[in-house]
Amino acid sequence: MQGRGSSAVRDFALYGETTGETDEFGLPVRLNWAADYRGKAAVVYGHTPVPQPEWLNNTINIDTGCVFGGRLTALRYPERELVSIPAEQQWYEPVQRLAPTTVDREASVLKIGDVMGGRWLESTHAGKVKIPEDNAAAALEVMSRFAVDPRWLIYLPPTMSPVATSKTDGFLEHPEQAFDEYAGWGVTRVVCEEKHMGSRAIAVINKADAARQQAAVSERLRAELERAAADYHFALERKYAWPPIVRVLDTVTRALPDDTWLTQLEIRTLPKGRERDREIVMRGESANAGRLIPVLEETGIVAQVAPRSPTTKIQPGPGEIFDLGAQLKPLPRPAMVALVGPDAPPPKPAVSIACTMLTTRQRC
Repeated sequence: MQGRGSSAVRDFALYGETTGETDEFGLPVRLNWAADYRGKAAVVYGHTPVPQPEWLNNTINIDTGCVFGGRLTALRYPERELVSIPAEQQWYEPVQRLAPTTVDREASVLKIGDVMGGRWLESTHAGKVKIPEDNAAAALEVMSRFAVDPRWLIYLPPTMSPVATSKTDGFLEHPEQAFDEYAGWGVTRVVCEEKHMGSRAIAVINKADAARQQAAVSERLRAELERAAADYHFALERKYAWPPIVRVLDTVTRALPDDTWLTQLEIRTLPKGRERDREIVMRGESANAGRLIPVLEETGIVAQVAPRSPTTKIQPGPGEIFDLGAQLKPLPRPAMVALVGPDAPPPKPAVSIACTMLTTRQRC
């Protein structure tokens, strides 16, 4: 892309390789290439501000957001030492909060990339530790069949540093030979303690799987309950959304004067399936059709009463023929059924892990 100018070149210079997605701030989501990097060369990069620089697969991001009021960080190489000073002030307001570059994953998930190829590990006491590719390949079967994620290790007990087999008859190892061999290694001080035959180990009792199964059952039951409640609420709303026809007929006939009678009463659903609006049509004869509009509106069951066609006189004789229309009033929404009562205790955590330290002795 050198010597070229385009929107693609500009975006790549600003954001690097992206996933094609945008975050909640409208910015492109950068591809976390460092999580899958397995190269031998150390990569030092920036332009993606982070709170703290962290080594990840032999890569490190030293952009600690100085312009945003963070820190200015430098890396001494080959010592791999970090030097950092705070910013004088916040020169620019960040659009989003600074996020770490590492991506955590479930402790039970293993990736073949963890044991393939040479790797550098950061240790607390020994600094950077290199794992050769041959050693990593030999550990593939052990890691896949017998090991757990290192984050599950609570405590790794110390053990003795073995020496060569003793040449003294009847002894597998002898102190005199061991001290000579340690001295040959340059070791000037050793710690001697009673050793039980066997090996010490730590048992991690994991209840997460059982808890996840229980949580899955609970979630499934809750989903079924929510579906049942939704169906119930839907049926409840449909049933009690409008007054029953018997109630409408009883209310209208009770409100009409004695000199008025109906020849037709019809309840219609308005076109296009709009069930929130229903029309009631009333046809009949009355001595005074003009007074029927306020009488019907006072019932509280209909609104917007109006003539659908002109009133006509009955020939011969007194009285009028009326044709009225009105909007049927919907009923108040029925009370919903609560899935959880107001005094229900909060739910317990779905996953719990109990860890126990044990010491095992295996007699030889």
